[in-house]
Amino acid sequence: MGNTDVHIDSLSRGSDTFTPDRLDIILKNERISYDHRTNVGTRIYRNVIYASPEKSCQIDTGYFQFEQVDGGLRCYSDEATKIRAEEFCRQLYGHDSSVPIAAIDLDAKLSKVFRFKFEPLKDSQTIIQQACDLVERMPARPLELNDIPTTIPLEYHVSSVVKNVQIDSPLWEQLQATTYVSSTVLRAALGAVLDPSGTQASLMDIINIIAKLLETVSQLTPTGTDVKTTWRSFIVRAFLWTTWQRCLLIYFQQAARDALIEGSLDGKKGELTLRGTMPSPGVTIHEMSKHGQGGRPETGFNHCLHRRYSTIAKSLNCNSYWIDATCIPNSHELRNEAIANINGIFMNAKVMLVCDRDIMELDASSITSSVCETLLITAIVSDWNTRAWTFFEAFRARRTIHLLCKSNAVVSLKQVIQTVYQKSMLDIGILLLAVPHFLPPLDDGVLAEVKSGAPEDRQDFQAGYLPIETSSNLLSYRPASRPGDEIVIWSLLMSEKTIFHDAETFWKSMQGPALQLSPVTRRIFSSGALVKTGYLVSRAPRLKTRGLGWAPASPTFRFSAQSVKDGLNGFDGGHSERGYVTPNGFVADWLLWKFDNASFHLLSDSRCVRNLARIRMQFLKGYRWGAILCPIEQRYGYWWEDGNRLRRTTVVVCATNEMDGLVVEKYTFNSTDPTKPSWDENKEVIGWEWRGVYEWDDIEPLPEWRRVEKLLIV
Repeated sequence: MGNTDVHIDSLSRGSDTFTPDRLDIILKNERISYDHRTNVGTRIYRNVIYASPEKSCQIDTGYFQFEQVDGGLRCYSDEATKIRAEEFCRQLYGHDSSVPIAAIDLDAKLSKVFRFKFEPLKDSQTIIQQACDLVERMPARPLELNDIPTTIPLEYHVSSVVKNVQIDSPLWEQLQATTYVSSTVLRAALGAVLDPSGTQASLMDIINIIAKLLETVSQLTPTGTDVKTTWRSFIVRAFLWTTWQRCLLIYFQQAARDALIEGSLDGKKGELTLRGTMPSPGVTIHEMSKHGQGGRPETGFNHCLHRRYSTIAKSLNCNSYWIDATCIPNSHELRNEAIANINGIFMNAKVMLVCDRDIMELDASSITSSVCETLLITAIVSDWNTRAWTFFEAFRARRTIHLLCKSNAVVSLKQVIQTVYQKSMLDIGILLLAVPHFLPPLDDGVLAEVKSGAPEDRQDFQAGYLPIETSSNLLSYRPASRPGDEIVIWSLLMSEKTIFHDAETFWKSMQGPALQLSPVTRRIFSSGALVKTGYLVSRAPRLKTRGLGWAPASPTFRFSAQSVKDGLNGFDGGHSERGYVTPNGFVADWLLWKFDNASFHLLSDSRCVRNLARIRMQFLKGYRWGAILCPIEQRYGYWWEDGNRLRRTTVVVCATNEMDGLVVEKYTFNSTDPTKPSWDENKEVIGWEWRGVYEWDDIEPLPEWRRVEKLLIV
């Protein structure tokens, strides 16, 4: 390990890192070629060259997969692509070990892999300055590799070390490969400035390709190689590793920007009505009861605290305050009545004040960038941010959240987020992605110019309501205060009025239009809820009722060593295809492979017998037929059906005992209205029984899938 006592500072401009002149050269030399006769530019998108309307940045990431030959496009197979990547990695650290591998040379080679084209739509100097500002918010010292050789020559360090310092061992933070900002990073920064939303997909491709190159270099340098090959390989890996980190920071910054846009919540300042008797603007206060404040309706409320909160309310131009711990009774009937009104309380409050001991110890008398970083990080790790109820309250009141700090100082969380997003280090700012319930409308200063870009299908989200999958995923790590509350909170996050207290009733309500939802969501639920198939691939406990055996019994999970290891505690389903919740079960399209459990030895596909043997032992005892399913994911406008390329190597296991395997797999839909499922009333509806999820051992390939439409799982 290198020196771990170095202060993590931000990148600064210089000959050893980056200069504005380098960005200027990139912007001038890599322009989109524009045909004024046709008013169309030559474009590159998803590895294919084509003509399209003008955009400000285009990225080609198909260097290893495609090659232009004689005016055409040669496509390489997966194996040929792998070979091309391996040869490129060998070229990086050189066949001739006597040839230097300076960072600038590595940069020139890597730049050929990713082809950028720019069309600045505003002043070039402004673009360059904004890109420089973005890069300067990166840590100067990237996370280090832990196997740095002691034999790296001095000339591979930055100029200041070479000239002035005698070192006994290499310093990670002073290597040319880690201090030099690659042209790929600078191009990504320019793309983020010119077209932050349009370049995200390609930037993720770049990140994945660099990661694959890094893995390939490691594999090509086996343990026990000669000393020179070892340190040359390390220099290459350090360069790729640093470039990967910095591209990832830009990607997350773009993602944080989009999260802020989509998290925008428009609306006028509201008023708090305390149980219908106080029609004046008010403060909603959330206290952590275990921190020694507040009271209960049954025991009364401390007079000193009343004076304190009255003073704070008046300072915020409010004439009333409402405290959750004090205003929610223990009595079941009264508690349900209070909870029924809780959506309006938090959505209409003028201020939602967070009283958490850790936050209240922070001095916020002067609001600086450093203070805002501390406030944000403390709020993220505070007790207030770990519970299901507090998540709900924060999400409902996210436009008005304020933090109570030392000496009764009140700080707007919106101000904290604005400051962190605009001025803080990128590795701090990306923490905003972990707290969507913190994100208020940022319509003054930060994102005013792009606020109108929020997509129409986010109407519910902007109004404070979440889909089934998203709300479940966000609640998955947050325990509720009492049994059953997680279902109450789940339904509150989805619905304006309807509240459920048990999972079975919750899911049965999805079988038709009974749920009272917002207009956008109600259209989706008009003929049964649509649920992403990928969302179901988790270790959530399931209901035992026939027809609902696939349905999660709770949005929250009990942690275990296995669940933490495989990461299957929560997932919102990503881009997977949706299925219908029907009275008979869950109906959706899947990738399927089924087999006869009784004649396992006669399997036609014997490549994966080890995994299937484990599945039989764990899930299929007492069943004749088994099946494994995989969600179908939608990528870039088409359905991605190759199960071997899915990000998750986790499958759903189903079973049945129907004779000869002639299972009624397909759940038919009404021919006159394809959105309404139907079935033969004179015939028993048979479906596959949900048995669980299984993490596939990658030592064996997945079987040959076939797509099955309208499969019924009970």
